[in-house]
Amino acid sequence: MYLPLYPIWFIDTAGCIAMTLLSILCLCRARRLQQKYPGDALAVYLLWFTIAIFAFSLSRSLGHLLKHLLLISGHQDIWQKISPVSGSINSITFVFIASATLFFHHMEHIITKMQRDKERIKKTSKALLDLNREIESLTARRSHAELAMMLAHEVRNPIMIIGGLLKRLRKRLTPFFAQDPSLEKKYLSTIMIQIENLENMVQRFERNIGHSTEMTMPQEMNKIVERTVAMMNIEAEAKEIDILVQQDKTESLCFYGNPRHMEFALTHLLRNAIQVADRGEQIRISLFSTNNSLEMSVEDSGPGIPEEIIRQIKSTVHNETLPGSGLGLNLVKQIVTEHKGNLEIERMNPRGTRITISIPRIPCENMKV
Repeated sequence: MYLPLYPIWFIDTAGCIAMTLLSILCLCRARRLQQKYPGDALAVYLLWFTIAIFAFSLSRSLGHLLKHLLLISGHQDIWQKISPVSGSINSITFVFIASATLFFHHMEHIITKMQRDKERIKKTSKALLDLNREIESLTARRSHAELAMMLAHEVRNPIMIIGGLLKRLRKRLTPFFAQDPSLEKKYLSTIMIQIENLENMVQRFERNIGHSTEMTMPQEMNKIVERTVAMMNIEAEAKEIDILVQQDKTESLCFYGNPRHMEFALTHLLRNAIQVADRGEQIRISLFSTNNSLEMSVEDSGPGIPEEIIRQIKSTVHNETLPGSGLGLNLVKQIVTEHKGNLEIERMNPRGTRITISIPRIPCENMKV
């Protein structure tokens, strides 16, 4: 006894139609998501995926319907000839779905890495912006202090000249004032008192300039080096340069000073080293202590600074501009000097430069909690 195949054909046909309709609805939904979020990788993947599912459902449904029509009409031989083609189309669709899934899985890793790099760049840009503002503020304060010192010097000179002339005039007019002492008190004594007041005011002005230092407090050099290296790694990675830090991580090295200024000094030295280093080379930072000093050196493998420039830097006084070095190295030297330290430059053999900053060290127990 044979059962009829019509129920099976009916269920198969209904399933093909339902699968095709559902794939169309998924495709429309994915299309709307992609239009709403055009730059989203997941939305693009869902659109491609639903296109492949729709193609598969359409190919499979048409293949099954054609199979049933040919079998009912007695054309089994025709179906045997075209069935491999239908199966190949379905296999190609599966391959496309797998390829799209693997591709977007790889793209997801790339996008995640790009987002992390974007956050790093954002943080580094903010740090660089803050540092540039600090440099501008530092430069402005330097200019204002030098202008104020010059103004005080220019004011003192006329005061001293006027005071000296009045003293000489007072001696010559002594016989005249002997006749009427009230005149001396009324004129010369009053002038001398005002000149002394001006001199005292200039002295107070100079003392205030000398003591108007930046906010300083105990600082940990290890953390400053860590922050600066993390910020400069972006520029170093662009040239495939490794920044190696050699330090005893179990030992904290502390000093008394301004952290922003010291970050600027190290940033400038690292940026110079990155600019002169060749692709793939290394920059070494050494942080160590000797007796009561804290020493930090930056060593590169560039062409090195000419001996003439090194001599000019060593002989340059605090308020002079270093020839050929720009404002940056001049400020580095001023910052080190303000921290009661020394800046040493050494040419390496056969090439390279080592710049060492040495400043007084303090016990880290002095750090404020």
